Amino acid sequence: MKQSDTIRPIHKIVKVASLTILMALLLEVFVFNFSFWESIGYESVSDVDYVAGTGMQKIDDDLYVITDPQNAFVTLTLDEVELDILNLDLDQPSFQSSSWRNAKGPFIPYHISAADASSSSPIVMPKNTFAKNIPATHWLRVHLSGKASNISVHFDGNTGDQIKINSISINTPRPLVVSFSRVLLVVAVVTLVIILRPKSKLHMVRLDRNKRTLALVCVTTLLECLTIYSISRVAGVSGSADTQQPLINGSMALDFNQYNHLADSLLEGKAYLDLPVSEELAKLDNPYDAAARSEQLNDAGEYYYMDYAFYNGKYYSYFGVLPALTMFVPFKIATGHDLQTANAVSFLAMAMVVSSNVLALAMLKRFSKAKTAGSYLLMSLSLFSSSGLVYLAYLPQLYSIPILSGLICAFLGLTAWLSAHVGQTGRLSKSRLAAGGILIALSMACRPQYLLACILAFPIFWNDIVTKRTFFSKKGIGNTVSVILPFIIVAIPTMYYNSIRFGSPFDFGAAYNLTGSDMTSRGIMAARSIPAVFQYLFMPPNISAAFPYISTSNMNVDFQGFWFFEPFLGGLLFYAPLCIALLCMPKLIKTKNSNGALGFSMVSLCLALFILFADFQVASITMRYFSDFAWLLLLSTWTVLLTKEERIMRNRNYQAIIVTMVLFGLAANMWCLLADGRYAPMIETCPSLYYTISSWLLS
Repeated sequence: MKQSDTIRPIHKIVKVASLTILMALLLEVFVFNFSFWESIGYESVSDVDYVAGTGMQKIDDDLYVITDPQNAFVTLTLDEVELDILNLDLDQPSFQSSSWRNAKGPFIPYHISAADASSSSPIVMPKNTFAKNIPATHWLRVHLSGKASNISVHFDGNTGDQIKINSISINTPRPLVVSFSRVLLVVAVVTLVIILRPKSKLHMVRLDRNKRTLALVCVTTLLECLTIYSISRVAGVSGSADTQQPLINGSMALDFNQYNHLADSLLEGKAYLDLPVSEELAKLDNPYDAAARSEQLNDAGEYYYMDYAFYNGKYYSYFGVLPALTMFVPFKIATGHDLQTANAVSFLAMAMVVSSNVLALAMLKRFSKAKTAGSYLLMSLSLFSSSGLVYLAYLPQLYSIPILSGLICAFLGLTAWLSAHVGQTGRLSKSRLAAGGILIALSMACRPQYLLACILAFPIFWNDIVTKRTFFSKKGIGNTVSVILPFIIVAIPTMYYNSIRFGSPFDFGAAYNLTGSDMTSRGIMAARSIPAVFQYLFMPPNISAAFPYISTSNMNVDFQGFWFFEPFLGGLLFYAPLCIALLCMPKLIKTKNSNGALGFSMVSLCLALFILFADFQVASITMRYFSDFAWLLLLSTWTVLLTKEERIMRNRNYQAIIVTMVLFGLAANMWCLLADGRYAPMIETCPSLYYTISSWLLS
């Protein structure tokens, strides 16, 4: 290779990087700081006097306490002025920062009202929030017709809140505020678009075993791990109750430290949890009747443990035992302390990133002839963003642990099976067959429905079973045993564990969960199917023109019966639009292939639909359950796309559609972290980040 051949790519990379950074800086200065340029010529009025309303009691110079939230306002002593910008300097002396999540506070909600040429009555404007350590929130751009009068600032706080008004100014020029975080985000987004654009060489570079391939995989995995770790720390442990003391809410005890309770019991040789059982709860004829349980325990001044299995007078954990055995018990033995649930979720989320990238490589090798770096990167990003991982990582709670653990086992198990053919002859590796079997079998001890992934063995090894007869035959006895024996080895202790808890080897205990409905009598009803499928897959999110632009969906249905759901932000196809490519399945059916692609895709699709049906029939509608079936839909989709990869590479329109769908899914899943009404909303768990992002768009 000539030296000039090496210099050219480096020169091009430097040139593109320089242009990207320059574009980000230009956007920062001239677009995101448009208000600065707009305000240069405004005629300012500094330190405007004001009169406090009856709901504001003065307790010191410029310091007030809210006594009546309905009348907590100050009226400016100005009349008939051009109001373009309102500049506030506020404080809240009682505010104490507890972590970086609220360090940019205090956060003081307010709104303004003013009359103008179009209305003699004051116009009430939308709410805003003043954040002391986010300068962009100190200026509010106002759009009124003509001159304004009767201008008031209303403080939307609670009785007893203190507000210190250092100053109020009108039309003070807004300073030029350069956010390096915003610049870095723009650079990252533009870089990702450049890398994935249809003309990118990544779509032509073959992913072979070389240093460049290793570098691409390692960098992709590392960046995704850092991203998911950051997401898992945003909400912290808020609402996770990582303590031995439960949070009592009426008759309900919220204690998400369940895996540590299970670890304690296992170390003591017990299957049940050593938790106090309310006498009133033990007396109930049907403790699973949520209404009767709450009413009677409230009257008795007692409580029950929410989302714990209750059976024959004892509490149990119906969540898979494997995470307790592999993480919580060893940690407790080694340190003598509990393993924080949030830390376990962070670790498992990163482990799932690694396992999904390994699976992507295995699928690329098995189903694609082209095996391009671009397809690997797109597949990696779609599994990262649209499999439900982002939602699970953001909520570092108990519920994420068995799901993440089960997915890791399933992904690694499928990887072992997909790569079981080794050598030039394509012989089957018994060690990989056994590894795949034991990993997928272990998913049963995490989340039982993931055990259905074992059915994918048939399309993966179809040619070996039917044509080569290397399974279910005399010459294939070793291969057959290598796959089946691990399931027996895992099933025996798992079924025994079920038997000593619930009296049946096939009862995992989910029906005995003390939750918002009686799981023991829920039953299967066909009438649930249409509304549930619509909500799970096709329901659009609730979008508005007010930040953060997305909030929980309207979950009303015509189903005449109990309809249980959790905060929901729209159907899966909004967050995984790439799955629409499954409409190309008929073209795969017409394609002759001997690698099991058609069977793998169709079985994955059928399993996804079956688990979806089981989820809404047995449990409820919740975004957490996307992780039960979204990954199977994605695997089915990518099998179709990888089989057609060579044709897609030659058509930039196809490439553009796929890239757009993947990037849209990534953006949608990231943006829904800001959504109002979800569990652990960022506005409450991490207001510093929430209001920083809002200031990027609204300043």
